Amino acid sequence: MYHFRIRAMLIVIFGALLMVATRLFYLQIIEGHRYEQYAENVRLATHTLPTLRGRIFSADGVLLAADLPAFDVGVRYDQLDPPVPGSRWRTAMLDDLRKLAEVRRDEELKAIRGLDVSMEHRGDRWLAIVGFDLVVERAQRRPGLLGRFLQPVEVEAAERREGDIEVPPSVIERAQHLAEVTREPLDKLLARIVEAGVEILRERASARQPITVVGNVGYPLVRFIECRADLFEGFGATRRAARSYPCGPLACHTIGYLTVADEDDLHAHGGSYHGDPAKRLLLGDEIARSGVEVYHDDILRGRRGQELAEVDYLHRKQKALDRTAPVPGHDLHLTLDTRWQRAAEHALQRAANVLGRSTTAGAIAVIDLDTGAVLAVASHPGYDLNTFRRDFGRLSSAKLSPDKPLLNRGIGIPLPPGSVFKIVDAVAATNAGMSTTQTYDCTGEFRIGHKKCHLHYTMDLAGAIQKSCNIFFWEAALQAGAQRLADQARELGLGAKTGIDTTGERAGHIASPRDHPPWYDGDTLNMAIGQGEVEATPLQVARMMAAVANGGKLYRPYLKLKVVAASGEEVEPPQPAAPERIVEIRPDALDVIRRAMKSVTTETGGTCYKTFRGFSRFSVAGKTGTAERPAINPITQQHYKDNVGWFAGFAPADQPRVAFAVVLEHLKPEDSAGDTAGRVARILFETVPAERMPGQPTTPLMPIEPGIAAAR
Repeated sequence: MYHFRIRAMLIVIFGALLMVATRLFYLQIIEGHRYEQYAENVRLATHTLPTLRGRIFSADGVLLAADLPAFDVGVRYDQLDPPVPGSRWRTAMLDDLRKLAEVRRDEELKAIRGLDVSMEHRGDRWLAIVGFDLVVERAQRRPGLLGRFLQPVEVEAAERREGDIEVPPSVIERAQHLAEVTREPLDKLLARIVEAGVEILRERASARQPITVVGNVGYPLVRFIECRADLFEGFGATRRAARSYPCGPLACHTIGYLTVADEDDLHAHGGSYHGDPAKRLLLGDEIARSGVEVYHDDILRGRRGQELAEVDYLHRKQKALDRTAPVPGHDLHLTLDTRWQRAAEHALQRAANVLGRSTTAGAIAVIDLDTGAVLAVASHPGYDLNTFRRDFGRLSSAKLSPDKPLLNRGIGIPLPPGSVFKIVDAVAATNAGMSTTQTYDCTGEFRIGHKKCHLHYTMDLAGAIQKSCNIFFWEAALQAGAQRLADQARELGLGAKTGIDTTGERAGHIASPRDHPPWYDGDTLNMAIGQGEVEATPLQVARMMAAVANGGKLYRPYLKLKVVAASGEEVEPPQPAAPERIVEIRPDALDVIRRAMKSVTTETGGTCYKTFRGFSRFSVAGKTGTAERPAINPITQQHYKDNVGWFAGFAPADQPRVAFAVVLEHLKPEDSAGDTAGRVARILFETVPAERMPGQPTTPLMPIEPGIAAAR
């Protein structure tokens, strides 16, 4: 019985081995050739799935920025360049580039920088003159006798490499076909193809994936290239998301712009972006550079997906094995109201047209005085976000654009506020004990320094604000003291960044005896009328006016209203605003200041009465200001005095809802700077619909186009 069991077990084992051997014989001998071809032709590949950047909306529902489909033509080296037997780079041009970038055994290639490619046509050949800086890391022994026993130090070294790379005739032929249909110069196209090869050396791109050489091509051209693949072997169309701005130049400085990620960006964020690998930058990606696009980039930037798939020898997908779906960025809803923004930009453009000078520059800031929500920040001159890349050279040139159109003047160019600063004088002096009925005699000439002023006779606080009497505020400033003036200005938000959630803000400057000794009475007099070491931005001035109008509550201006996910879920709903601080202002003084500011536009003798005469929509409370500042002509480098005009306040005067500041630069003495700024403010209030005042119900002004919504 025992032997029978042994024989049975041996028969079973032998049978199993025979079956395995038979199957192996079948797979390796009979079907071996077929599986060899399958293994050759089918490989696994991981594809990165593109994502969409979040959209930007205004508070009234207008779409300001969105990603839309766009097409590029890319080069695939594994299909374009003839193969080289035995080379791991497989293609001739890549093999030549590799030899140019070859390093010694004791060196490690760290980076390739400073790439320069130019094409040269010699007879029937095209040569690429390639140069780059090769950064390597090598081990270096420490000096001295002990250096032989200590661990070597790793040091970086850079070496300039230059050489000629011959472009194969087959590549030239296909590139000529592409140059003809895209109307790209052949030499520039060939240079981009060589640059794409260097990107493969840098390991920023793959020879099996398209690398863009012609951007923004139309869909008909895409179809033609795909239909005539025999002519364009090695080239293929790729789809991507391109940032589009339906309103063009509207709120361009606030929204901000994107550019293609450069070498430094890829080096810094090629592995991950703010700690998230799914948001990392790849070759050809766009990166935000300014405005809310960059400030809220973590909200707007989507997460890439990833797909593991079987591909054939042409790298065409055969079957998806695993897939992680991309996640679009969140939508950002701003506090900006397009009616206010359009009205502000229209008013600034009208000012430039009326003055007849293209050099006129200016800004307007409008905020909700009960929350700090920014309704408009207009800066002139501006630019069209849709043509920004094409216009960048002109916009960034000091010779072609001396007014720096890339700067957001509403927050980025501090200017002397002129007589608008007298509101600070009034608050500081009354807080120091001055009565609101205190009078000073205005004789037209001050007792210190023989400074001049219009003859106003006896002035109280209300009359001094209405008529902008310098002598009254010089006396009040000397009585209150320069340090109290400076402290009060800072308490009202001047001379410090407001903290608005966008880029490009500057703090301005408020000097004081404590910070700038020695200090003289003449410095105090200059400060009292907003000259000398006093600079503020329009947004800071609007914020100060809001505090005067709402009883001393100083809010931080903000642009982010809410954040909505692609699914429609509110990720960050609107939050109730709380004041940053309460500024101490005497109630009786506050009442006098408000009534005096209203009289500036509504009563005879007010510095802006003639400008607002006949304006009946609602009353406006404001303060004019004229200031001088030293400036340099960027073209001639000559120094000159630049006149700045201000008009700032709140509206409606009796039931304030918004605070505003208007500033104009490069005015001439005959322009009556403060009055000219007041005219711009009147155009603003004439243009904006009354229902757009905060507190009124809002309805979307421009429906979202179905095509744009579908692009999500």
